[in-house]
Amino acid sequence: MFVSKDCHLDNKKERDIYLLHENDLQNDGYVSMFRRALAKILPYIDNNKNAKILDYGCGYEPVLQQILQMEGYKCDVYDTYFFANMPNGPWDLIISTEVFEHFANPAQEIENIIKNLNPNGIIGIMTSLLSAQIEFSKWYYMRDETHISFYSLKCFNWIAKRYGLKLLYCDNKNITVLGKA
Repeated sequence: MFVSKDCHLDNKKERDIYLLHENDLQNDGYVSMFRRALAKILPYIDNNKNAKILDYGCGYEPVLQQILQMEGYKCDVYDTYFFANMPNGPWDLIISTEVFEHFANPAQEIENIIKNLNPNGIIGIMTSLLSAQIEFSKWYYMRDETHISFYSLKCFNWIAKRYGLKLLYCDNKNITVLGKA
């Protein structure tokens, strides 16, 4: 499900909203969110400290990178607004937490992620899933004006099939793991 393009924010307004977020290591809730996601995603790379990792859509403060570095991993960062120079890949793991819902062109972004994966690469995605139990008009997730793309488990199954990936894990809430087939 997508928000109509005529309702998308311009880049400056969207960036300004991101700068209002309190996304740093001192935000315990934010750090806990990443740790919960990593607990589900890192086993798919066998918790390999030598794995090449990219945080795709890291925001202005690359907290995920900092957490991974504290755990002994190396992690590159990319963000359209704040770290716009894509580092050299490919990567064993590309993690995108709370980013997919911001994609104005999901197909282009997904293709960019996939082309930057190693042959057995993994994509860890964190985005709240739309389900039949959710009344969209009252859903908290759609109230954020920067959220313009919404996904369901059925959608991630379609993405996996369309791009030759495997759906490795989905908690049916907000964490999905895809791998190259």
